[in-house]
Amino acid sequence: MQIGFLSEDEWINLDHIRSFQYEKDPLLVAVTWSDGSRTIYRGEKAAYLLATWIKVVEVDKNNRAKNHHEHD
Repeated sequence: MQIGFLSEDEWINLDHIRSFQYEKDPLLVAVTWSDGSRTIYRGEKAAYLLATWIKVVEVDKNNRAKNHHEHD
């Protein structure tokens, strides 16, 4: 399970996200969930979620590159 923080004591399960979109000014994050529902996060919650999402994407990208090189 991938955890995304919305604040220091609030989190969501990132595994249930179907799509993730964001805008920078003003900062907002739009999440479409696996059931088709949609949630908009603004302000501090959007900042926490975006930071977590970027880390998850980077780790996934690094793992894929590592796995690709191991199979060469």
